[in-house]
Amino acid sequence: MRKTIIIACLFFAFNNLYSQNYYYSKRTESVKYIDSNGKNSSKVIKANTGNFKLEFEKNNIDGKDLFTEYINNVDMGYYSLTQKYSNKEFNGQIFEQGLFYSTDFGSGVIVAYNINKTRLIIFKGDRIIQYDK
Repeated sequence: MRKTIIIACLFFAFNNLYSQNYYYSKRTESVKYIDSNGKNSSKVIKANTGNFKLEFEKNNIDGKDLFTEYINNVDMGYYSLTQKYSNKEFNGQIFEQGLFYSTDFGSGVIVAYNINKTRLIIFKGDRIIQYDK
């Protein structure tokens, strides 16, 4: 009996502490550039509707946030929080933001999402990827 309890405790201790799926119907990809007048601009290069899922978890080693990006149920890589930034307000909504390591980009990216995660924005170099419910 004790052995079973110990195994159960070890299982829960090394399993993910938290997991939550968020589903989005719209994915917009934009590119940032400097226009001929020297102003920062962005232009939408792809706008898709479909089945987009982001699976948020707490890392079982250090408890940091991470999430996996799925497009039409295909794993597109994961993002792991490396540094939390202070919250910011955009268009009347509070966004949590941080520096995440992206496995598909192979480098750090900035991720911002509103509190209830109805909008998530990923800044990958000169690309901006936005998910909306």
